[in-house]
Amino acid sequence: MKRIFVFLLSTICLSFVTSSCFHTSSSSEQECIDMLSKEIEHSKTCFIFIGAQWCRACKPSLEEQFLQNPLLQEDSIGVMVIYFSDKSHFDKLLSEVNYKGSAYRFDSRSGLDKMVANNILKKIIPDFEKVNYMPIMLEIDSLGNYSHWSLRTPSSSAPNEN
Repeated sequence: MKRIFVFLLSTICLSFVTSSCFHTSSSSEQECIDMLSKEIEHSKTCFIFIGAQWCRACKPSLEEQFLQNPLLQEDSIGVMVIYFSDKSHFDKLLSEVNYKGSAYRFDSRSGLDKMVANNILKKIIPDFEKVNYMPIMLEIDSLGNYSHWSLRTPSSSAPNEN
């Protein structure tokens, strides 16, 4: 029953590609890939934040650097958060940072989180090198061109163009 509800909710949200879409309590890689593909297809540019519960810098980076980006307020911009954590931490985090956009939660498996993030990004950006650290922010345009930033410290937030 829960899967049917999530499927119906995600189907409804796909017709509204805006920053006020939905978040799921637990996600599969394929669901995340499908929604991310739709965001990229229907947006001028899509910004993606990837973080994890075990990452001390992730919450401050999400709140202070990623969500404060003025570009994220534009209607033609897609925004998605991919986060590795338990459900209670994830729900509390989204509430504390007042994020209401598209978000996917995966159960954190510590060392395997980067592998899951890489699997997702390789399906979207075939020439993406690899997630070596978290948090990370990516900017992807509708043609598949991308830039990525480390959000660990303000001094390391310069883009890495690929």
